[in-house]
Amino acid sequence: MKKHFRNLPIVKFLIKYYKAELMIINFIFMLAIYFYINTIDYQLNHLTYTHIFYISIVLVGSLVGPYAGLIAGLYAGILAGPLLPRDLLAGTAQQFPDWFFRLFMFSMVGLLSGILSADYQKLNKKMEDYLIQHPDSKLYNINALQHINLKDDQVYMVTTILIENYEMITEVLGYKAYYDFLNLIKTRIQKIYKDTYVIFPEERRLWILKKSDDYRDEIQNIVNIMKHIKDNIEQRLFVNFGLGFDTRMYHEDDDLSQYFISTDMTAREAIKRHILYLRYSNLKTDSRQEYEISYDFIESLENNQIFMYYQPKINLETGKPESLEALIRWEHNGVLIPPNEFIPVIEKTSLIQQLTKSVFTWVIEYHIELRNHGLYVPIAVNISAKNLYDVSFYTNMMAIFNQYDIQPKDIELEVTETVLVSDYEQITTNLQRFYDKGFKISIDDFGKGYSSLSYLSKLPFTGIKIDQAFAKDILTNTANQKIVESTIKLANDLNLDVTVEGVETVEVRDIMKAYHCKYAQGYFFKKPMPKNEMTQYLLDTIEKQTKKH
Repeated sequence: MKKHFRNLPIVKFLIKYYKAELMIINFIFMLAIYFYINTIDYQLNHLTYTHIFYISIVLVGSLVGPYAGLIAGLYAGILAGPLLPRDLLAGTAQQFPDWFFRLFMFSMVGLLSGILSADYQKLNKKMEDYLIQHPDSKLYNINALQHINLKDDQVYMVTTILIENYEMITEVLGYKAYYDFLNLIKTRIQKIYKDTYVIFPEERRLWILKKSDDYRDEIQNIVNIMKHIKDNIEQRLFVNFGLGFDTRMYHEDDDLSQYFISTDMTAREAIKRHILYLRYSNLKTDSRQEYEISYDFIESLENNQIFMYYQPKINLETGKPESLEALIRWEHNGVLIPPNEFIPVIEKTSLIQQLTKSVFTWVIEYHIELRNHGLYVPIAVNISAKNLYDVSFYTNMMAIFNQYDIQPKDIELEVTETVLVSDYEQITTNLQRFYDKGFKISIDDFGKGYSSLSYLSKLPFTGIKIDQAFAKDILTNTANQKIVESTIKLANDLNLDVTVEGVETVEVRDIMKAYHCKYAQGYFFKKPMPKNEMTQYLLDTIEKQTKKH
């Protein structure tokens, strides 16, 4: 059912608190219409313009009610009747039958619009009630949350019941038996707790919202209902369920559906742990941390707490910085959160697409900023596997790219080896489209996990970045020395640019030069730094080189 405009928050607020003011504003508007009609050229049929009154009459009837609509109709009928001359120039009055018929029509329209609107509201309420009572209607009633009236600053218990073996129950016993079971749960709960709302957001879940007195007893009663309700059903029924609950203080502007995000997750965790119920505040797991990271990350992205650091990639032959790698940073509550703590979490959600778009935009804008300083430095951007699984990723990125005066060779894409594990065809398609456009593409963290040399010839890579783990102990680990040396030789033979990450000492740098590695990154050269510091570093580097010559 479509949302009636009376249900819009601003409209509901005005109707609830400002009915009289709405009527006064409406009467002033009608009076303005009356004066406007009196100013119309006498050669025109000014009575035709009285139809404008219908707009005001219908609005009042629909918003305030049938009696208000009737009053508005009478008021408009008087303004457009005995108070409005038939001939504006001569001042001749209208005949009684003429203006009385118009007054009657105005009044009926106001009354009927109010009645129809009230009937619509009743029908809407009945539909919501029906949805609550009949989950088998296929119209899952999450919209029923709109009609729940809670007390401000009151603590409520929020509960999710998750039916884990829903498919098995419906396949064996049928949908009717399953829905009878759900309705029986609702009936039993509301029998014990009168002021309790039970919502069916989808077939496998029930949401329960009630004023909290003693949540320990309340949750135990719900568990007992779930455990013993099968005794009252004709069919033999095994239900594997989990309960997640929390207590929340309600505030007037709260979105109630947001309350159940945490309890849905907690119910899933209860099933995973093979326990009957679990409270969200006691959920000390990666799942809770991931939820909180995702929630906080959205706010931080909107509040400019996500930003970029940049690290130079050094040409080992010349010692000059030839390009940069963009590295994301998150400052939350005054603390810098390492990327390895939040990126894996964000990759599990659709936020990764939003984040990549933002990073892509920031990097392009910084490249242009550098160019305005006379610095032509390509910048590499890390791309998630989730990005490359998205069929619209290339189109979305190019839509951003085409907004700027920039060349594809100015931006390099870095992808980790893990992207090569699944959905190979879609990944190849996306990478090939970027390559054909002129972008450079490198494998990041090469050798860390899923290396396959065949990818180097099959996929359109232009470079590899050897993982920093190989550089850390290369001075003492002869096996690593042979691996790195042979990898660099192979990449050079394939005309791939090779970068070694994690170079922290002059000795490691010298070994890489001896192996004919072209580029290196690491703290020996420069740590990642904010863009202002990076810009100054690049300008200083150019100045030093100029002085040498």
